[in-house]
Amino acid sequence: MLLLFDVGNTHVTIGGYDGDRRLFTGRVASDRHKTEDEYAMIVESVLRMHGFAIGDVEDGAISSVVPVVTQALDRAFQLLWHKRMMAVTTALDLGLTIMTDAPELLGKDLIVDAVAAKAKYPCPILVFDLGTATTCSVIDKNGNYRGGMIAPGLGISVDALGARTAQLPYVSLDAPDQLIGTNTKNCIRSGVMYGHAGMIDGFIDRMEEHLGQKCTAVITGGLAAKVAPLCRRPIVLDEYLLFDGLRALYAKNKDRPRG
Repeated sequence: MLLLFDVGNTHVTIGGYDGDRRLFTGRVASDRHKTEDEYAMIVESVLRMHGFAIGDVEDGAISSVVPVVTQALDRAFQLLWHKRMMAVTTALDLGLTIMTDAPELLGKDLIVDAVAAKAKYPCPILVFDLGTATTCSVIDKNGNYRGGMIAPGLGISVDALGARTAQLPYVSLDAPDQLIGTNTKNCIRSGVMYGHAGMIDGFIDRMEEHLGQKCTAVITGGLAAKVAPLCRRPIVLDEYLLFDGLRALYAKNKDRPRG
């Protein structure tokens, strides 16, 4: 089994794969204060919960935007399997030209999403990743990573409303039953969810106008399934895009030294 880790600011998503076959996925909190021993126990528990054991894992790979968690998980992997994981960096063979001002500073999740999207969909491509932040990555007609946009995510928007207003409550991020809310919680849900969908539609319109051609729009990330049905522009929901990219990068770079 290949064990994959997607480390975000809010969650760590863990996936087990046998070749192209997804065996399981699990999600735990991304905690900067946990030690390698604690993460080792968490990983072992996730495996056991899905019916697997330490001996079933042959190797691992990690994409992370939280360096301190990366380090703790890598040490945890070494404790359990006595070797390091393959970590995504721009030193890998990406098969992707990154045209940003500082490629080494580009989020690893954006790189992995782009690698998978380029392999799976016709260019040009707009990849929307809905996590703690909502990001838009632009892959041009030649398959180059051009750059993108970053906006506050759904969770941040709801948290900010609850924290900065006296009478607005915190709400769960569920799709509203109707466009026009008839109570405070539904009004917030409608504003945040439809507002986010409208933002994505607007991004697509402006990017296509800027590039002068139609784009394939792809949406992924933890909250993608809730927002995609609310978008008016055609958009492909690909919940496992990052794991597809991470598997592809692992296959291409698994024999490289691991630091």
